[in-house]
Amino acid sequence: MTIGSAFKIVGSDTESNQSVVINIMEYNAEKILNDMIDFEISISDTNGN
Repeated sequence: MTIGSAFKIVGSDTESNQSVVINIMEYNAEKILNDMIDFEISISDTNGN
């Protein structure tokens, strides 16, 4: 899956393009955060906590 492929770029004006970029950044940040949380959970499971 391409990064940000869930987002459709609408129009060519600067404002809509900026909002799309912000959406992609927020989407990626949220995904990274969720991956980190899953990773921490799997580590604590290994330790038996």
